[in-house]
Amino acid sequence: MIKNNKSEGLSITVMITAVIGLIILLVVAALIVKNTAIFSKTTGASCTERNGICLYSSGKESCSEIDGKPLRMIVSGCPSSKSDIKKDSGPCCLPLNE
Repeated sequence: MIKNNKSEGLSITVMITAVIGLIILLVVAALIVKNTAIFSKTTGASCTERNGICLYSSGKESCSEIDGKPLRMIVSGCPSSKSDIKKDSGPCCLPLNE
């Protein structure tokens, strides 16, 4: 009778690939959790509570003109244009490091 010498089960290559894939998945998940924590702590906060400056109240044309506040986000409490006096929701220039 001929004996089958092929091993059964998972090969070492499949196991190594699965472990590497799991490590990559954990790193990506950790980065996502870290970055969403930045936004979740400021949800619902006004521009000044987020350490920002309302773009149209600053007299500048873009957030890149305001030192240290390159991120533009629409928030409540900022005018939506230069002539807006209601200040319902408009652009707020925020720092990247917070």
